[in-house]
Amino acid sequence: MDKWEESTNIFAQTTYSIANSFSIVFQSLNPFDNQVTTLSGEGLNGTDRSEYGADVATTLIPVSVAKGLRYGLNFRYYANAKGAGLNITKNSDRILGIDWHKFKIGGRKTGKIINRPHIDIPNKGVKHWPWHQIDKWKRGVD
Repeated sequence: MDKWEESTNIFAQTTYSIANSFSIVFQSLNPFDNQVTTLSGEGLNGTDRSEYGADVATTLIPVSVAKGLRYGLNFRYYANAKGAGLNITKNSDRILGIDWHKFKIGGRKTGKIINRPHIDIPNKGVKHWPWHQIDKWKRGVD
């Protein structure tokens, strides 16, 4: 991995950056593993990893360029939540969101603001998965 990461070849640099970003984003979505590392093994715990989410989103954005398709893929910036997300749409309705932004967890009155990657599936009532579900489970709330 070190040779790939340190390569001066433009194609090697590009593919490493994309693969590394996808790896970091998927590790960050795992609520049961706190050990997030780059492909070369560098630890990223306690650091802001939102730039990797932006890299993943901009890699996938060209998919939404085609016009006239029922399904689309778009990138959105959430100014109030200070984050961004990648959304899959069907007939302009959001069916899946992979987001990374601030949100409240732990109840309306006693909750705290966190900044985490998460998944939203609006038509299934899934919001900020898995963080809300884990929090409700810990608090004994249905």
